[in-house]
Amino acid sequence: MPPIFPLQNVLDVRHSKVEAIEIQLGRTQKQLLTLEERKVMLLSMKDRNLKEMYLRMQGEINIFQLDILRSNISAIDTRTKQIQRDIEETQKKISQIQKNLVAAKQEEETLEILKEKQIERFKEEVKRIENKQQDDVYISLAYKNRQQEA
Repeated sequence: MPPIFPLQNVLDVRHSKVEAIEIQLGRTQKQLLTLEERKVMLLSMKDRNLKEMYLRMQGEINIFQLDILRSNISAIDTRTKQIQRDIEETQKKISQIQKNLVAAKQEEETLEILKEKQIERFKEEVKRIENKQQDDVYISLAYKNRQQEA
C-alpha cells in the first residue's frame, strides 16, 4: 500500500475549487442563455409592434394608438440595449471564469502528477526491495547447496 500523499489535503482543496468554478461557469452560462432568450423575445415583440404600427398607418390613422406603439417600441429598444450590455458583461464574466478554471485545473493537475510520481517511486522502491530479498534467497540457497556438497 503506497504511503499517504503528504499534500492530499491541498489536492482535495484544489479539486473542490475546480468543482466550484465549474458550477459557477455552468450557472453563468445558464444566465447568458436566459439573457439571450429575453433578447429574442423582445425583438419578436418589437417586430410585432412594428407590424401593428404599419397596419394602423393604413386607412384612418389614430395618432393616440400610434403614439402608444411608438412608445412601446422605444421602451423595447431601451430594454434590448440593456440586455445586450448584460449579455456582453456576462460573456466577459464567462471568459474570466474559464481562465480561472484552466488555472485551477492546472494547479490540480500539478499535484496529481506529484502524487503519481510519489506512487511510482514507492512502487520502484518496493520492487527494489523485493528484488534484493529475492537475491538474498538465491544467495542463501546457493550457500546451502555448497555446504551440502562439501
